[in-house]
Amino acid sequence: MQLLRVLVCDPDPLIRAGIRGLVESVEYATVIAESSSIWSGREMCDDSYDVAVVTDGDIPPSAKNVILFIDDVHDRRALVNAVAAGVTRFVSRTNAATDLGHGLRAVLQGSPYVPTPVVEQLLALLAATIPTKASATRPIEELSPREAEVLMLISEGTSNAAIARKLHIQETTVRSHVARIQSKLNIATRAEAVLVGQRFRIEAGRDR
Repeated sequence: MQLLRVLVCDPDPLIRAGIRGLVESVEYATVIAESSSIWSGREMCDDSYDVAVVTDGDIPPSAKNVILFIDDVHDRRALVNAVAAGVTRFVSRTNAATDLGHGLRAVLQGSPYVPTPVVEQLLALLAATIPTKASATRPIEELSPREAEVLMLISEGTSNAAIARKLHIQETTVRSHVARIQSKLNIATRAEAVLVGQRFRIEAGRDR
């Protein structure tokens, strides 16, 4: 199994030490650097890490493979902002050791990892935004079949690069689909696309 090179980011050295201990308890992961933030950590490592474990939601959009520690899973704004920044892997502090192991394995598999408490909060947020069935599904029907397929993959937390591989298309083509999806659905961020896609899944499930 590939050995994951991990960058640990937190302003507090004691917290970094705790996270380092959790990371190095996983046999296929090793910490290669520590930093007060992902911004400075990326420069320190010259982006040579495989995954960054961070505690601050201020994440560069271009940052790769971030696992975010969530202090308060009830902070829905923080969760949505994290999704908007492209984060697809989370760790709840109340279950840090287990979640981090799952999150690191998800990096190896190229898949998202969202623990149940975070899923519950995102679904609660979705439920609060669901209008009538007709108005919820109408905008989706304006998408082409390929655009709808891309939207569903986005709603699963799939990155543009992973979507391109899955659909056997260029990443630039994925970006074009995303731009058209945002235009047709009148949304501005990837986080909104995730919410719209999940909302459509919920409504489709009710029709079964």
